[in-house]
Amino acid sequence: MYCPNCGTRNEDYANVCVRCGHKLIKPEGEPVPPPAGEKPIESEPAQRPEYEPDAQPTRDVAPPPARAQEQPPYQAPPQYQAPPPFQDPRYQYGAPSNIPNYLVQSILVTIFCCLIGGIIAIIYSAQVNTKIAQGDYEGAQSSARTALTFCWISFGLGLFGNVAYFVLMIIGIMAEGGI
Repeated sequence: MYCPNCGTRNEDYANVCVRCGHKLIKPEGEPVPPPAGEKPIESEPAQRPEYEPDAQPTRDVAPPPARAQEQPPYQAPPQYQAPPPFQDPRYQYGAPSNIPNYLVQSILVTIFCCLIGGIIAIIYSAQVNTKIAQGDYEGAQSSARTALTFCWISFGLGLFGNVAYFVLMIIGIMAEGGI
């Protein structure tokens, strides 16, 4: 069945138009009965609200309760300063420009002279660069001095051991009467 007012197709048992809400009647003048077992559709006329550009939206929400405390006056956000540019600790003013770590000397002493003193020198030599990177220049200088000290001790022990070895070899050869 079509609405005589707007021309919209409706169900055959509808009493009102679903689009405009006009009352639908049979051609004989009686309203259209619904099919058996169904309730008649009693829809309200669909009315579209007209657009009002100055209209404020309505809200069904209650306004927030008034605050008991007064808000503090507006304060400007703090002014942030740019951080200083990155400074490499190796190039800071007052920092030692070059602290030797004596790692090569420690390895050579370990191989050719005294094993125990050389290993201790290697440990202290390895600490020098780490302490420089952390900014501990006094600790780096202390580790470098300790590594150098153990290098010299190992060199001295190795030199003494080698000289004693050769002296004892010569004494042994002379005792056998080989010379």
